[in-house]
Amino acid sequence: MDFSSFATRGWLGRAVRLPLRLIPKDAVLPVLQGPLRGRRWIAGPPACVVKGSMHMLKLDLGCGPFAKEGWESFDNSPSAFLARHPILKWLLWKLGLMTDDHYRLQWSRNIRWKDVTRGLPYRDNTVDLIHVSHLLEHLSQQQGEKLLLECRRVLKPGGVIRIAVPDLFRAAKEYVQNVAPMMEGLAPPDRAPHDRFLEMMFSGCLRRMRSGHRYAYDYPTLAVLLCRLGFRDVERCSYRKSRHSDLSEMDSRPEDSIYLEAVK
Repeated sequence: MDFSSFATRGWLGRAVRLPLRLIPKDAVLPVLQGPLRGRRWIAGPPACVVKGSMHMLKLDLGCGPFAKEGWESFDNSPSAFLARHPILKWLLWKLGLMTDDHYRLQWSRNIRWKDVTRGLPYRDNTVDLIHVSHLLEHLSQQQGEKLLLECRRVLKPGGVIRIAVPDLFRAAKEYVQNVAPMMEGLAPPDRAPHDRFLEMMFSGCLRRMRSGHRYAYDYPTLAVLLCRLGFRDVERCSYRKSRHSDLSEMDSRPEDSIYLEAVK
């Protein structure tokens, strides 16, 4: 819809433009009435939604503080929002509402602050690669499935998604190996293995943090889920080993992660 014909200084123009300024440029909104009811309207100019045919469109979901060049980076952390509002960030720090460590940590201003569980601002079959690193475990099981379906929607046929999550099997195996000698009386009691396992399972939640773990995955669970959602060629990958060099360079945390790739 084009509102350019409205006068910028008239009361009608101001009344129409004001609410539009409040809509994020990458918002995905439902159409509530008319012949397109039930469809999704992507706000913002088409140029910010679909790249040119000569460029690969690559999404990094849950990117953390850093935005890789050539990737569309998304994160829902308030720090991603505050990176674009340094005065507000400074004020929160001065008021004691932000710790010194959080204030010193610099987030890239190229990160798009968005809750991706509410939809990705791209049309169907337009994305080449998606990287999802240590995000799924922070979502409920239902939210995780919803996000993966959304990833499949926007991926082109043949597009690839690479997922990294903490490895539940590795954590459970380490816990059993450390606790078994204590259970048999071969080692003195020590609660450290218990605390490490719970930290992996419920990281943040035990400390009432906003971004704690809400679910846990191992290879079989994630592979079955991806197949059920319509992905194919699901493959477990080694650290920084991928069918696409652009994806392999994104890996981190090899000490506690599993990596899977799947094709639409």
